[in-house]
Formats: sequence, C-alpha cells, structure tokens
Amino acid sequence: MAKVTHEMRKTIYEMWRTGASKKDISEHLKLNVNTIRNELCKGYNGQIYSGGRPVYDPELAERCSNSHGRQAHREQMMRMVSAPPSICPGDDMGEASAQDD
Repeated sequence: MAKVTHEMRKTIYEMWRTGASKKDISEHLKLNVNTIRNELCKGYNGQIYSGGRPVYDPELAERCSNSHGRQAHREQMMRMVSAPPSICPGDDMGEASAQDD
C-alpha cells in the first residue's frame, strides 16, 4: 500500500479540481489508480462541483489517514448518509470534466 504524502494530496486536489482523470493523476504521481480512488473517497466532503464531480478535500483525507483516521472516516460517512450532496459554489468545472475515467 502506497503512502500518500501531504504534497501528493495537494497535487491530487489541483489535478482533480481542474478535470484530470483518476488515471492521469495516478500516472503523474506514479501511484496505482486504486490508491487515487481510495484517496478521493477519503477526501469526499459531501459536496459536488457544478460539473457533477465530487469535491476532494485534502485536509479531510489527511485526517482520515492519520492515527485517529477511523473516527474522522466515520464522521465523514455519517455526513454522506445524513445529507444529500450540495453543489460547491463558485467552482464551475463544466460538463466535460464530469468524466473521470
């Protein structure tokens, strides 16, 4: 299992926000695409970019990965179950970027 660093998470955030696919991100960082998929799940904060793509929060992903990560992950899952996704204001990614693979 690959160790994803804080710098990698910032790169994932920037690339994901600008429309890069999971495959593109994995190739850029030299990580398995499943590692990127897992990382995007850890950092999902319940919001959706206007293009339909889930919002990735690198700080949330970091909290989910640290020694207290199980509690942060449980809280994240509760947010996902209890509230419908909301559109993230001010970050229009367009329809073309909704495709991620």
